[in-house]
Amino acid sequence: MEIKEIKVSKKVIASKKHEGGDCYQKAFDSYMYDPKFSGWKLVHGIAVISKGPHMGKDFGHAWLEKGEEVYDAATDQYLPKVLYYYFGKVSYEVSYSKEQAREMVLKFEHYGPWDEKINGALHSESKERKPKKKKENGKNGKNGKTGKNGKNGKNGKSESCIRLAKYLVKHINQR
Repeated sequence: MEIKEIKVSKKVIASKKHEGGDCYQKAFDSYMYDPKFSGWKLVHGIAVISKGPHMGKDFGHAWLEKGEEVYDAATDQYLPKVLYYYFGKVSYEVSYSKEQAREMVLKFEHYGPWDEKINGALHSESKERKPKKKKENGKNGKNGKTGKNGKNGKNGKSESCIRLAKYLVKHINQR
């Protein structure tokens, strides 16, 4: 098991290597040491893997937020929060102030996740979200309505709305 160092206010502690990648460390380091993230918050959450052999499975992830903007340190991308949550299918999140993040890293001796629910998603082998079933009348969503022109997408949104959001994400990432 690899040991890493975590520097928190001039104090160095040992840390176990995180099994799920480096998003927690990258988000923590950006949050604590990069002055451009002053006023942001550190967020740990559960999202869904969108491609590859584990597609559709929940996973723990870390990012930064300020208002309606998200910075994903693992991918070095800024996105509108609504798009980030929509495409990542974020189902649960916990945010931390700088002081809270310092306390948690000292308490647990790693960068995260620190929340039991997120940690469970990270280590679950079989947790997969199943798509919602359509109601028998062919309508979906809370109010039973279909999207524009009767096309069903997530939460009753039309497929053209989804295509527009994907287009925006592509062009936002090119800035």
